[in-house]
Amino acid sequence: MAASRMQNQLDSLSLEERTKLLAGVVQDIRVRTLDAQKHQLTIRFRLPYVGDSLLWANPKSKAKGYDIRGGSDSITVSISESKKTA
Repeated sequence: MAASRMQNQLDSLSLEERTKLLAGVVQDIRVRTLDAQKHQLTIRFRLPYVGDSLLWANPKSKAKGYDIRGGSDSITVSISESKKTA
């Protein structure tokens, strides 16, 4: 449910606002061409967002705060492009 709420918020942003948001979150994106149809993207974030976890100090009393643990500041994904035929 939180993901769809976030998607709705992102959809309501202008292109300029989205660009500004990404600039504050993403440090850089590197693209490697593996072959004619496959590319590898490495996205580096300004903070360790990937695989982090939120741990409540006291799950019954969330007012006592939380701690963010773990996480990585980058993720690598591969993208394959299939040729379109007419």
